[in-house]
Amino acid sequence: MGTLLPNAVQTFTGPNGTPLSGGSVYFYIPGTTTPKNTWQDPNLTVLNTNPVILNANGQAIIWGSGEYRQQVYDAVGNLIWDQVTEDTSAGLLGNMTDARFVVGTDFTPGVTTQLTLPAGPGSLSNLWVFFDAAFQADDQIASLVGSLLTFSNPIPVGVQEVNVKIGNTVAIGTPGAGTITDASVASNAAIQSSKLSYLASYTGAIARTVQSKLSDIVSVKDYGAKGDGSTDDLVSFQKAFAALIAQGGGTLFIPPGRYMLSAAISVAFAASNQGITVLGAAPEAVQLVWASGGGLSFTYSDYTNSVTVENLSLTTRQQGSGTALSLVSTTAVADPISYAPSLIKNVIMRGDDQFLGTDYWGSCCNIASVSNVNLEGVGMYGQGGQYTVVGGGLTIQGSSSAYAVAINLIGCFIQNVGTAILYQQYSQGLNLIGTNITACALGVQIPPSQAGVDQLTMTGCQINCSLFGVRDQTGITGIAVSGNYFIIPYISGNSPVGVGLFNALAPAISGNQFHRENALITNTTGVVIFSGIAAIVSGNSFFGTQTGIWFQAGTTTCVAEGNSYNGCTNNIVNSTTANNDCFDQRYRTTIVVSIGAVGSFQVSVPLPAQIFNAAPQEIFATQGDWSTGMSQLLCIPVAGSSSATQAVFNVYPLGGGNIVAGSYRFDVLAIG
Repeated sequence: MGTLLPNAVQTFTGPNGTPLSGGSVYFYIPGTTTPKNTWQDPNLTVLNTNPVILNANGQAIIWGSGEYRQQVYDAVGNLIWDQVTEDTSAGLLGNMTDARFVVGTDFTPGVTTQLTLPAGPGSLSNLWVFFDAAFQADDQIASLVGSLLTFSNPIPVGVQEVNVKIGNTVAIGTPGAGTITDASVASNAAIQSSKLSYLASYTGAIARTVQSKLSDIVSVKDYGAKGDGSTDDLVSFQKAFAALIAQGGGTLFIPPGRYMLSAAISVAFAASNQGITVLGAAPEAVQLVWASGGGLSFTYSDYTNSVTVENLSLTTRQQGSGTALSLVSTTAVADPISYAPSLIKNVIMRGDDQFLGTDYWGSCCNIASVSNVNLEGVGMYGQGGQYTVVGGGLTIQGSSSAYAVAINLIGCFIQNVGTAILYQQYSQGLNLIGTNITACALGVQIPPSQAGVDQLTMTGCQINCSLFGVRDQTGITGIAVSGNYFIIPYISGNSPVGVGLFNALAPAISGNQFHRENALITNTTGVVIFSGIAAIVSGNSFFGTQTGIWFQAGTTTCVAEGNSYNGCTNNIVNSTTANNDCFDQRYRTTIVVSIGAVGSFQVSVPLPAQIFNAAPQEIFATQGDWSTGMSQLLCIPVAGSSSATQAVFNVYPLGGGNIVAGSYRFDVLAIG
């Protein structure tokens, strides 16, 4: 949109101040005779003629945009002036408008008292007048009306020219398009974001302030954080989290940098339905560094709170102190599964000196009475050196009134800590998918006498631990370990086990691989059921372990079936006779015995090495065939006579009497 050239209705006058009735006004590009358009309306839609013909009062309405060369003629064609003018908002660059009036052409000395200026100055303070080189003070001017300048006395005789300088008028309202540039705004200008408007370029978008837009995501640098590796940024983080809590939650963005923190950061939700997202630029590009203790903790006010922590590293300069990240609630929850979900994603927790260096957290992550938590791509790293026994990875626990339910680890990495996952009281539904636990002493550990713990599922994981890959010392329900790869290393003085369960309650261990790591086979075991009932161990493969499966004396109704063994000293050790079914320990053969006429005889069938570690629990022997004249026989195992290397049974004739002499075939099946 253009602006109105002075005046609102312009009045053009001649040298004697009388209106230029019927005069003509031409408009050109400055410095040329190329016509330039003017308009009859402020929207610049209705063109004026060029020249513009003045009415009987010497008036016309002329709207323009930018600079013009303006030539004004009277009704008979005499030139009144030829000057450069512009619309009142053009440029606004602080330039002056110069007007030069020449004796004999523009004024008559001793007679002329009025001059028509090419633009309205607005006030005398915006006007400088010179008679030749002599400045004329305001007391020499009688009036200024629009662009009509009237002197107190006629222009003196002897003056050759009158020079007038007019300051630009500053537009009040909307500046012309493109007139405000970076150069127009001072550095660090205090223009409040609440006074600037933002409109997204989407259909239906609603305008709001820039302040509102920028508040969608808060940067910790908005609160003074440096991230320079030396400045203590603790107060900046505290202020940023306090602001998010005050507004009911939101996102805190952390740009790349090393943020030094002198103490732990604790964030407590103040009300229901609040959630906070802590978003870093990238895991190692953003490092939160604690010199001692420290860590980041969130305390939930109830089950509607949620936390997301993503794309950053939490590091410590201490050895074995502090917890990197904690999600904690003490509020009673009737139905924990209804918890709002929380997410920890692409977060690294480690010592600050390096991956697997000297420094390490006391515990990397703690989840206490918070449910529905997903850990995705999380790395927890302890002290360097193989099979560390210090530090911890993830700890999960609840209370009798606030269980921790549904904790999922997806594609996580836990390395060189004493206990990778400590699964404790009042916790349910721990699920590991595609997670790697390496060079730890214990993988998943359930300590003794933990109340309210159940449901552990592991699928597609890789486990390499010096003591136990999985150890349940309580005896929880709902253990399913399937499709995992266990490395069982021999460490001097240890007896490493892939899966070891006490007080087992119908666990299912299926489709896993158990491999010895090195040449030392001593005391390595794939699966041990120390005590309990109804354990099913099926479809697994055991390679090079001293023992594949061991059902200890306290077990009953356990089943081993469909497993494969390669290079194991003992495929299965079944230390009880309490109805365990070791279908992997079976041997079927046929034996032919030639005998004379006797009342009965005993048969001893050799059993191959490595199939049975003790006497078979079941021996089935039947007469293979008989022909006319031969006896029909009954085979009965001899209690206490069989061993791991032989199956023994007695043979009797059906119907009594002696057995007819001859060769008899027997089909034998021995089951451990």
